[in-house]
Amino acid sequence: MCKLFISHSSKDAMLVESFVELLQMGMSLNCEEIFCTSLRGSLPTGKNFIDQIKKNVTDCVAVIFLISKSYMDSPFCLAELGAAWVLNQTIFPLLVDPLTYNDIEGTPLLGTQCLKLFNQQDLYQLGNDFLEKGISQFNLVDFNKYVNRFLCSNNEVQFQVAKSYSVSMNNKKLEKYIEELTLKSETEDEARFLLGTIYWEGILVKQDKLKAKELLTQASLNDYAPAQYKLSSMYYKGDAGEQSFKKAFEWEQKAGEGGMDPWALDALGFLYRAGLGCKQDLQKALNCYINAVENGCNNSLSVIGEIYNIWGDYENATKWFSKAVDSGYLYAALRLGLLYKEGQGDMLPNYTQASYYLHIAAQAGITEAKYQLGQLYYLGYGVFNRDFNEACKWFKQAAEEGDMRSQYNLAYAYHHGLGVEYNWEKAVYWYEKAAQRGHQLSQIDLADLLAQYDRQQYEKAIYWYSEAAKQNSCEAHRKLGDIYSFGIGCDVDQILAIKHYKLAAEQGEKISVFRLKQSRY
Repeated sequence: MCKLFISHSSKDAMLVESFVELLQMGMSLNCEEIFCTSLRGSLPTGKNFIDQIKKNVTDCVAVIFLISKSYMDSPFCLAELGAAWVLNQTIFPLLVDPLTYNDIEGTPLLGTQCLKLFNQQDLYQLGNDFLEKGISQFNLVDFNKYVNRFLCSNNEVQFQVAKSYSVSMNNKKLEKYIEELTLKSETEDEARFLLGTIYWEGILVKQDKLKAKELLTQASLNDYAPAQYKLSSMYYKGDAGEQSFKKAFEWEQKAGEGGMDPWALDALGFLYRAGLGCKQDLQKALNCYINAVENGCNNSLSVIGEIYNIWGDYENATKWFSKAVDSGYLYAALRLGLLYKEGQGDMLPNYTQASYYLHIAAQAGITEAKYQLGQLYYLGYGVFNRDFNEACKWFKQAAEEGDMRSQYNLAYAYHHGLGVEYNWEKAVYWYEKAAQRGHQLSQIDLADLLAQYDRQQYEKAIYWYSEAAKQNSCEAHRKLGDIYSFGIGCDVDQILAIKHYKLAAEQGEKISVFRLKQSRY
C-alpha cells in the first residue's frame, strides 16, 4: 500500500520528479510508498490507469497536491482534488508560484491551510507535520538540509513556471484584443485594416494571407487609404495569391490620390520610378517622393537624391542624399559616392547597353556587376522579360562574394518564392548576413521571419527589430511597440511600448497612430 499520493499536472513532470526526490532522500520514503503517475512504474502496464488512480487515492495515508497553473487548468487534476476531499483524506496542499491563496477560492480547498512549495519555512513545516502524523520517520535536521538543496536546484524551475504564467496572462490579453478587433471589423474599416495587417504579418496570430487579403480588400473598396497601401504591397510581393505589379500600382495609386498618406506616396513613387505596373515616369515619381517627405516619410529622402542624380543635377542629388543620411538612413552615405546605371551627365539611360556591359563585367567576376545584373533581370530593365531565375543566379554569386545588397535580394527571393522555391531557413541565413552589416530592410525582414507565430524565436527578433530601430525605422519601432505591449516573448512593458509607438507615429506610421488612439495606450 502506498503512503503518499502525489496529485499533480503532467506538465509539471520535471518539478514533480525533483519534489519526489526530496521526499525519498529527506523523509526516507521508498518508491513503493509513493504513488505518482509521472514516475516510471507507478502505473502497471496493461491495466486501466484510472482504476489504479482511484484505488491509490482511496487507500493512501495522505495526499499531496502540487497546485500549479497547469494543475488548475486540468479538469482531471481538479477531479483528483475533489475525490480526496470527499474521501476526507489527510491532505497537504502545496501552492506553486506564482499562484496564491486567491487562486484556489473556487475549489474545495477554500478555507484550508496551504503551504508554498518554494518557501523554506513552509517546507520545514511539511516535515514537522509528517513526523507529528506518523506518516514517516526521519531526521528533521537532515530533511531541512535536503530542503535547502531542493530550493537551490529549482531556482530555474521557479523562473520558468513564473514566466509560463506570465505568458499565459499575456495570451489572454492578446486573445481579447483579437476578439474585439474581429467584432469591430464587421462594420469598421479601421478594424479591418488592423486585423488584416495582423493576419498578413503572422506575428500576433498564425499567418493567414487569404484572410488578410479579404479584410484589406473590404476596407480598400471603401476607399480606406491605409488598407489600399497594404493591399498593394501584398500584390507587389505576391502575398495576395498572385504577383501583379499592375494591381499593386492600381491600389497604390488609389491610396496616394488623397496626397496625405506618406507611405502610400513613397510606394507609388517607387512604382513610377521603376515602371512597374505603369509607364515609367520619373517626374511623377519625384512629385510623389517630395510629397511623401513633406508628410513625414524620411524613407523618400534618398530616392529623391537618386532621381536628381539620374538627371545629372548633382547639386540637388547631394543635398537630398545628405538629408537622408542625417535622418538615420546611413546607406545613403554610400549612394553619395556612386553614379547610377540610369544615366550619367548628359547621357540618357540605356538599359540594353547596361545589360550588355554588366554581363561582361559579371562574367569577369566583378561583384558589383553581378548585383546590378541581378537587378536588371529582376525588374526587367534591358531584357525582354523579367526573369527571376536568372536574377537569383546572379544575386547568389554576388551574395556569396559578400555583396550586402545581393544578400538581401537573395533572402527576399527565398522569403517570397521569387525565382526559387520558398525556403525559410535560407531566407533567414541570407537576411542575417546582410543584417549583420547594418542593412535596415534585412534587419526588419529577418526579425519578421524569426517572430512568426509558428517559429517564435522572439529574443532574436527583438534584437534585430532594435537594430533597425537604431536607424530610425518606423516599422521596427511599431513592431517593437506591439511586442512590448502584448508581451510577445518578453514581459509586458507599456512604457517602452508607447515610446516605440510614438517614434513610429511621428513618421506617420498608421498602425502606431491607431494603437496610441486606443484607450489602453
